[in-house]
Amino acid sequence: MVNWRSKYTCLFVFILLETLIGCSVLFAQETYKTTLGSIKFDAAKTALEPIHAINKKLKVILRPNDGALVALLEIRDFSFPNTLMQEHFNENYMESDQYPTASFKAKIDNLEVFFNKSSAFDVLGEFRIHGVKKELLIPVKLIKKATSFNLKSSFKLFLQDFNIKIPSLMFYKIAEEVEVVIDAELVME
Repeated sequence: MVNWRSKYTCLFVFILLETLIGCSVLFAQETYKTTLGSIKFDAAKTALEPIHAINKKLKVILRPNDGALVALLEIRDFSFPNTLMQEHFNENYMESDQYPTASFKAKIDNLEVFFNKSSAFDVLGEFRIHGVKKELLIPVKLIKKATSFNLKSSFKLFLQDFNIKIPSLMFYKIAEEVEVVIDAELVME
């Protein structure tokens, strides 16, 4: 004969277990992170002298549940065609010792609408570059794959918006407006 206490204890444990499982599903945050992420820029004023670099260590996090999008990079991780250019970039323009990182933070409203298929949309977010915060609208394209997303973006940044000075000797070579291209593969964590 089954004791009523053991019967109710089993029922209580079952209800507790179901509640815990339900809460863990409710509070679980699906997060997509970069496995491969790159950001490159072109700052050449003319085609005569290329001024471009690439950073293949871009970190991006996307949380569909709350629409959070965050990108972070180390300034010193940009690679240039020659080491002198890289040295000038880090010391004279970006002051990488003082401002070692750059970031972008945004909250994408109604991300679930875009998230189930490949989509292109504009994102309003906050850039932090060279110690300056600036809110900008950038285009983003999410390309859905079987188990991941590819995030792409191409936009322009103005150096003066981030207090990045161009010496008068370099004014004829370096553009005031820099073309930026992002390509990041995001997989679920």
